[in-house]
Amino acid sequence: MENCNEFQAKLSFIDEENIEFKTVDSLEDLKIVVATCRNSNEKKLSKYNFSNLEEISCICFDGVTLEDVVFSRFCPCRNKRPLLFQLSFKGAILNRVSFAHADLQQCNFDSARIDYVDFFFSRIKYSRFRQSVAHYVDFRYSQINNCTLGEMDVTMGDFYFCNFLGSTNFIKSKFTNCSFTNAIFEHACIRMDNIEGGIIQEHSAAYHGDFLYKEELHWNRYNPCFSFSSMNPHSRDSIIKSDAFIASESMNFYKQMSGIYAGKGLNRDSNQAYKKKVLEERKYCKKKLIVLKQEGYSNCDGESIWHYRSKYYKTFLTQAMGYGYKWWTPCVWFFALVIVFWIIFQLVDGIACIDTPDWLQHLGYSFNNALSPFEDYYRVVNIFISSLQSTLGILLVGFLGFVIANKIRNDS
Repeated sequence: MENCNEFQAKLSFIDEENIEFKTVDSLEDLKIVVATCRNSNEKKLSKYNFSNLEEISCICFDGVTLEDVVFSRFCPCRNKRPLLFQLSFKGAILNRVSFAHADLQQCNFDSARIDYVDFFFSRIKYSRFRQSVAHYVDFRYSQINNCTLGEMDVTMGDFYFCNFLGSTNFIKSKFTNCSFTNAIFEHACIRMDNIEGGIIQEHSAAYHGDFLYKEELHWNRYNPCFSFSSMNPHSRDSIIKSDAFIASESMNFYKQMSGIYAGKGLNRDSNQAYKKKVLEERKYCKKKLIVLKQEGYSNCDGESIWHYRSKYYKTFLTQAMGYGYKWWTPCVWFFALVIVFWIIFQLVDGIACIDTPDWLQHLGYSFNNALSPFEDYYRVVNIFISSLQSTLGILLVGFLGFVIANKIRNDS
């Protein structure tokens, strides 16, 4: 069988081509290296490769600075992950460190500074990241099981296809310009307060310039099937297509989260997520229309340009109606209706009345009586019949409002 090292992917964030790594032969040797580092004034561990060790356990890196250190690396032909057990990085500084394709159990990253760190395709169980600060971290395809992410501050984190399992919590955590495309939340999930600034797909310049492709980062984006994730070419037309695509990702993310929040009884979060979904849908339709116009045809994926145009204008209607949950919006429209028709009455008052056919006038009486008791109607018709019509009319109008609000709220 061929050596697995021949199939190892490039390291992410670490420029291994220009680094000569030091290695250790055993766990005992590693403990001696770490102990020596902790007793030094600098407390810095740099340019080490420990990926040859199948298990690293019970080592304290608290307060240590780790730069260009490899604990594990992605190797697609390996069916057994190296075990990293009870490692402590409390208060440590991790800069360009790789934990890719590893099995991390009972590890502690509390209050650590985590910059350019790779957790790609890893399994993280019963570990802590409380009050840690992370910048450019890769959690794609990872499983995070029963971990504490409370008060964690992440900027530019990729959680694509990340699986959050068990009692993993996000209490007071903050995710800035992060991606959660296709992420799964088994129980607890991120709240809208955790992503107050929005996901990375909402910011095109940051997505293309800092997140998707930045040569000096050495961020190699593989997937577990060992194929390279293609990058978008840098041309104006492709960026517009990419903008449409990421707007679609953002729209679908907030749509999914709105449903998850509603199912968990988090109605306020569900409403906020739905509002973001509508705004991202408007952006998506606008970009899609530009793409269709540039390509000179009116059909894309079986949907016509009128499909996107109607959905684009529908977002304005949904916003105008308060997204189906803002109570003050219909109040504003109601008072606007009163004012408009008061102005009409003022303008018409004093002008000679226009003759109206009796049948049309009687129809107007019935319509008014259906909304509330109307004197000119119940003088002629039995008062009981008039009251019955008013009662049924009010119920039907209320039900109609309920249906319309639900159609707006549920996008159905």
